[in-house]
Amino acid sequence: MRRRLLACAAIAAAVLVTTALPARADRGTMSGVVYAGPCATSYDIATEAFVCRGAGVWLGFFNGPATFAAKGTVGVVSGDARGTITYRFRGQTPFGYGELTLSGPFTIEGATGETKASVTVRSGTGALTKMSGQMTITGISPVTGGPSNGNYEGRWETRP
Repeated sequence: MRRRLLACAAIAAAVLVTTALPARADRGTMSGVVYAGPCATSYDIATEAFVCRGAGVWLGFFNGPATFAAKGTVGVVSGDARGTITYRFRGQTPFGYGELTLSGPFTIEGATGETKASVTVRSGTGALTKMSGQMTITGISPVTGGPSNGNYEGRWETRP
């Protein structure tokens, strides 16, 4: 009887482990939405240089809060901006919980607020340690630094 109980317990544990671990591909696509609050900005009118820091939330493939830091230039008259941006995401993905740092260039068209950032995964922790990939974020960002929203899409893969 004891052998049967042990055998049943071993089978139950094997079933539990098998069903708890999702099948993972080594590459795929990601998409979702981004909401960001206003950013705290410092601006030098003489050089048109700015630094902006803020926070928001990502939903979709990534689910959780993200902070960002951007620096670059913005035209006093046109409102056109360009520079580099770094995002730090912390939250849940289909692979589990982790943190991810992504960075790359961005542009904002002053007249419309149309924004585009092309970012690359720089590092990850937790379930995202071996993740790499690129992502494009498009949306609307008022040149005033007010709240913005947009969409992200891209490709990811896991490193061996």
